[in-house]
Amino acid sequence: DEEGLLSMMSIGAPNIEKSRYTFNDSHLFAGNWLWKTGADSELRIQGNGFIDKTDMASYRSTTYLDIDGMPIVTEDQLVTNHTSQWTGEVSYKYNGEKTYVNNIFRGNIDFNKSVGTMTTNDATTDMMVKPRKRSLSNALTLSGTNAKGNSLIFNSNTSYNYIPGQLLTINGATELLDISMFNTDNTLDGRLRLGNHYINFQAGACYLNNSLDVAIGDAVNEKSTYQKAELFWRPSLDLKFGSHRVSLAAKLAYAHQSYREKSSDDVWVNPSLSWRWEASARSTIDFSCRYETSPLS
Repeated sequence: DEEGLLSMMSIGAPNIEKSRYTFNDSHLFAGNWLWKTGADSELRIQGNGFIDKTDMASYRSTTYLDIDGMPIVTEDQLVTNHTSQWTGEVSYKYNGEKTYVNNIFRGNIDFNKSVGTMTTNDATTDMMVKPRKRSLSNALTLSGTNAKGNSLIFNSNTSYNYIPGQLLTINGATELLDISMFNTDNTLDGRLRLGNHYINFQAGACYLNNSLDVAIGDAVNEKSTYQKAELFWRPSLDLKFGSHRVSLAAKLAYAHQSYREKSSDDVWVNPSLSWRWEASARSTIDFSCRYETSPLS
């Protein structure tokens, strides 16, 4: 779940309990349906909508006693927040003896808007912001285990967020601030048991695309995009010798990154080592070291 750069307006709350100065004007609609599609499987659908209106007001008067004429500055602020959020979800689950499947698809859309005025003495400024959002996501897990305890797990998480924002500027122009984010992470994990030891591996493919589009009337119109594509392979070895446990791993990755006209291709090698000794029932010694590379953002 991603958040944009804009948010609803707010006014400082008084230092008393919220129940003393708020009145409920919210409505929630929700529905949930569940079907058994088999002895080990089920399908669930749910949706909900939330509608809320919040009115806020603030008044402040400041008198400057250390200036001749004792000038008075008054500030009056009125804000109304309209919230309208709608979400839906479809999930399927199969939990067999050796096979597990779980897929969750979600969608979200809102129509949030915040409007108001700010008056300082006799000067009034209009305020408006629309921090809206639309998103789709899907999470899939597939796993299987054989009689020897060897397992294979596939995970895929994909999401798309579109955040179209609007903001009223001080000179009366409307600034458009659209953000779109697409992200997919896919991994395959395997484990092979050899006595008390395990050989593990993880292979993955990830892709990220973030774009920011800014427009203020006809004066400014700028778009920038960041992309990252990564392929990696991470073998590891878990060894057990009596009260000693040793883990060795190394992540090998290739990454392509680009931002506007710039791009780079990198190969990363990130090893790690950990050792754990259970010296007694009351004392344990742990040691670990690793080398990591963080991509740009």
